[in-house]
Amino acid sequence: MKTELKKKFLPNIALGIFFGSMLFSVCMYLISGIQPYRVYYFRSFDSDSVFSETRRAVAKPESGELEYYIDDILLGPITNRYKPLFAPGTSVEFCIKKGKELHLGLTAQALKPDSETCSIPDGVELLKKNIVSNFTNIKKIHIYIGGRPAGE
Repeated sequence: MKTELKKKFLPNIALGIFFGSMLFSVCMYLISGIQPYRVYYFRSFDSDSVFSETRRAVAKPESGELEYYIDDILLGPITNRYKPLFAPGTSVEFCIKKGKELHLGLTAQALKPDSETCSIPDGVELLKKNIVSNFTNIKKIHIYIGGRPAGE
């Protein structure tokens, strides 16, 4: 009798534990939230074409999504055959969003392009393209480099 109970109930208990753990895993995945992808556009060293990279966005960055994205794109591409938008060391001085307009100030380091980076007008154009494609609520972007308007 005891062995008969084991044969009937043990497989059912094991199956219940398996499906219970699967259900728990799916629920935890859905509750934790899915991190969105962000697209980054860069010029290639090999041609003048624009290529894209996709990266997972941080779920809740401390500085805000837009500021985090801009800081991340200024660090440059992950792919070693793409050019950074601006010279290494370029950072954000200010980032002010008012309604559908963005005022973005970059340090004067961006004025020192070399053969490894995009030209200043090209970098400004690609930065605007990157921001508009990933943040559709922004319609107009004013970029300042070293306190002066750039690319307008």
